Amino acid sequence: MPVPEGITLLPVSTVGEISRATRAITHLFVCKNPQFVPECMNIEVQTGFCYNILNSWNDAISSAGPDRETKCTLFADPGCVGRSVEFAYPGIGNLQDFDLDDLASSFSCT
Repeated sequence: MPVPEGITLLPVSTVGEISRATRAITHLFVCKNPQFVPECMNIEVQTGFCYNILNSWNDAISSAGPDRETKCTLFADPGCVGRSVEFAYPGIGNLQDFDLDDLASSFSCT
């Protein structure tokens, strides 16, 4: 699966009890500004894995939204631990409302 330019995603572990048969490819759209104002990126991910956010996107995301029928969770710490917020489509336009603005260091989607 290609990794978008400008971000290094490291799948660090499986999340929960998701069987290999139910894993799928989905997307998480993230922006460095509230209300999905650019700079933004659409990240292709496999469900059921934890992804660490590195480089200039770590602690820089202010809005995020997954594909329809997908739930994602952003975490304040690497390894999908720490303070978190779970969300579904259309996403969260301002992570400040959830005390996670510019704090996300990892995520997972199901």
